[in-house]
Amino acid sequence: SDMWWNRDLERAYGSIEKAITGLEAGFKKSPDNQRYFYVYPRLLNLYLKVDKEKESDTLIDRFRNVMSPTNIRHNYYLGEMLEARDRVDEMFDVFDELLQHHTGNRSIYNHLARTHDRLGNKELASEYTEKARPVAVTEGEIVPDFVGKDLEGKPVSIADYRGKVLLVDFWAVWCGPCVAEMPNVKRVYNTYKDQGFEILGISLDSDEKTLRDYLKKNEIPWQQVFDGQGWDSTVPSIYGIRGIPTMWVIGKDGKLLTTKARGERLEKAIVKALEDEPIE
Repeated sequence: SDMWWNRDLERAYGSIEKAITGLEAGFKKSPDNQRYFYVYPRLLNLYLKVDKEKESDTLIDRFRNVMSPTNIRHNYYLGEMLEARDRVDEMFDVFDELLQHHTGNRSIYNHLARTHDRLGNKELASEYTEKARPVAVTEGEIVPDFVGKDLEGKPVSIADYRGKVLLVDFWAVWCGPCVAEMPNVKRVYNTYKDQGFEILGISLDSDEKTLRDYLKKNEIPWQQVFDGQGWDSTVPSIYGIRGIPTMWVIGKDGKLLTTKARGERLEKAIVKALEDEPIE
């Protein structure tokens, strides 16, 4: 928790003042290194401990200048700092704007639920807890749809693939087991793509270049849903995806056949689904 972290910082540096000096020096070297953004709220808390309100407000402005405005994590750090300064209305404005960019994102709903709960707004907390519930997917039933965007910014949904057998692959380049599945996925794709089989990748990557490079190098032609938010990505959040790879096979009629299509199960599921009568 934050308390522990701040005490730990004090212990590491010997005093609050020294901790502040150390962190400030680190920021001067690399003010916009996103890997260190989580330190901004820590430094702010140290400022507030020694009544440096002016410095803490300047820090918030500095962070606003380097953060990426639509990045969910960055906005959580900003919110944390605004809340520590009792600028609560401003914090909620930040989250409202974030939701405009990431409609239906369960990670943000969850975050709002916890924030309202902490501030004693029990009704709003339970409202957002409801909204944060993932959509249920059930074998044998139509998969509730989403609208995401692919790498070119085109809208994508499961409905686009009606009449085809579809593999929905929740994955990321940084995920070893996902990458290990890829040769088999490609083989199955190449074998059945002319028989009405399609794949839709749903990427939990944060870095677009890494994803594009991987797709190019490995000659992966199918569509990818991508919003660059890692574990906070909207489409996985809608279905409550907690681990990857998660591989679903959806029949021509849009009904879920299996959520466990890894390894040799993939080809078996595809063959079976392709044998089913097409819908008229």
